[in-house]
Amino acid sequence: LFFHERAWCWICPIGSMAAAAGRNPRPLRLAADRCTNCAACGKVCPMQLQPFTFTEAAARKRGHESDCLTCDLCVAICPTRALSREEESL
Repeated sequence: LFFHERAWCWICPIGSMAAAAGRNPRPLRLAADRCTNCAACGKVCPMQLQPFTFTEAAARKRGHESDCLTCDLCVAICPTRALSREEESL
């Protein structure tokens, strides 16, 4: 807890089961050419994720995606509409 405020989430059995059972069927997509790195999406995220860092290279790692609650607050606040949950490419 001294190094990361959500350290308990890494070992919590409820969180682990939820992450295993509920893989996100609608992944969050970032149109990097529209993103201005304003970090507004990261400021409203209740899970303290930073969607503005979800680049194509990071898409291969996507471990953070299991933490996403799909509340879409980040999608709603994005001033350039760089974030979406649409299946088609941006």
